[in-house]
Amino acid sequence: MIIYEATKGEFLSDVFNDKLLGNIIANFSAKVGKINESEVRSWDKSMQNMYIVLMDHEIPDNAGVAIEFNVKTD
Repeated sequence: MIIYEATKGEFLSDVFNDKLLGNIIANFSAKVGKINESEVRSWDKSMQNMYIVLMDHEIPDNAGVAIEFNVKTD
């Protein structure tokens, strides 16, 4: 399931303005429900790394960025 969708420019802006994690948490909560703190810390660290990768000026600002989350039930 997609829990975040934006352009590269929007993603970078959301990270810079400290909005990305809140958006991910809100979308995940609405679609799945309960979130644990270790997941949130993991997402935060991963998004910081993605921010660094997407700062590459060769990637156009209108390139799409999506975050997908798979929930497995056993």
